[in-house]
Amino acid sequence: MSERHPRAWLGGVCAELSQRLNFSRFGLRVVTVVCAMIWPLLTIGSYLIGAFALSHQSKPTESDPYLKDWDRRMDDFDRRFGG
Repeated sequence: MSERHPRAWLGGVCAELSQRLNFSRFGLRVVTVVCAMIWPLLTIGSYLIGAFALSHQSKPTESDPYLKDWDRRMDDFDRRFGG
């Protein structure tokens, strides 16, 4: 799901779907919460199925060199200043 948190598959369902479908991430989360209030079991079940399906899809792991450098610098900053 995320380059920084590769095991964050449960929390990233709305983010991943919004990116793939070109929807608003906030809008998709609002719809998920509203559906969870109306149909809680159906929404939770579909969310978990979606999380499981998205976590097992193979996708290229090539990352942008600029982002790798940025992550390295931010990790170094966090180590230095205890962030």
